[in-house]
Amino acid sequence: MFLSRWTFFQALTLLGLTALLIIADLLKYQFSNPAISANQQLALTLSFLFIVIGFISLLLYFQTKKSVLFLTHPLWDKMNVIVIIILVLSMIVFVIAANPVMALVERFRFMLYIFIYYFVYLVNLLVLSFVHKYAKPTTTKAQKVATAFWSTCFLVVFIQFVLGAMI
Repeated sequence: MFLSRWTFFQALTLLGLTALLIIADLLKYQFSNPAISANQQLALTLSFLFIVIGFISLLLYFQTKKSVLFLTHPLWDKMNVIVIIILVLSMIVFVIAANPVMALVERFRFMLYIFIYYFVYLVNLLVLSFVHKYAKPTTTKAQKVATAFWSTCFLVVFIQFVLGAMI
């Protein structure tokens, strides 16, 4: 059985995420280099997050092309609650297991990026679930994914500046 072209595109997107992980690991000192300004570090971090959000949104977009049930199954009406529960439980587990997780990240830096991918995916899925729930019935699946992409990017920038102002 042959894979659909959308599955192939999803595989390419996952390869892109893997390449980004490798590049970020090679450039890890650029993210924390004291020689570059705080604005440059912020630009690097936001660029990295926008690229990750873009790849995740591409995965979701290709899924809309591949599956008829994606964003139409009745479970999507409850998905915002489900994703919030998963996100909160994940954060609790992450905080409880902070010491072993940090030890793992110190040994294997790429694990940090995998955790970032996981939480960005959940946040993007949460935003998509809200967009799906409150969008007009005439909004296409692709428009919902695009709206979720831009909304997640805006949310990341907003959180970055709110947290940055608090610190």
